[in-house]
Amino acid sequence: MTDSASDDQIKNSIISTNEILLGSSTAKSMATMYLNLAHAAGMASQNAVANQQHLNILGAAAVAAGTSGLLRNGFADQVEKLTPTERLDYLQKLLTLATNPAAAPAPAAESDAASGTGTTGAASGSPATTDGSTDAKATGDNAKETGGETSTTPAA
Repeated sequence: MTDSASDDQIKNSIISTNEILLGSSTAKSMATMYLNLAHAAGMASQNAVANQQHLNILGAAAVAAGTSGLLRNGFADQVEKLTPTERLDYLQKLLTLATNPAAAPAPAAESDAASGTGTTGAASGSPATTDGSTDAKATGDNAKETGGETSTTPAA
């Protein structure tokens, strides 16, 4: 009898193992499918980002090439008409802007100054020079008005 009891236990163990395997196979296959789908979606997202970055690089290169073509061809005659001193003046302005962007004049101030309604040194009572600074006499007058202290505020 012991043999039949142990045989029944072995048989029940094998049956229960088969039931566990058969019962969990669908869950395992679905889990594998979901993992594969998640991996594919992640790869698709990475490919989309990489393609977008490459298109942005190509777009920037196209803009640079087009701009350089415009500058080289479109403005060549204007550059040829400049005198050497005007070229040097423009180069100095570009270098100033490249090294200190905060020193760039505001576009609105230039248009206001051209119309005579600007708030450069002339509006505060001191005459302004062509580079936006005031002359020494006006600075001295302002120093007398403030009690002998000089201010270093730039003329906007």
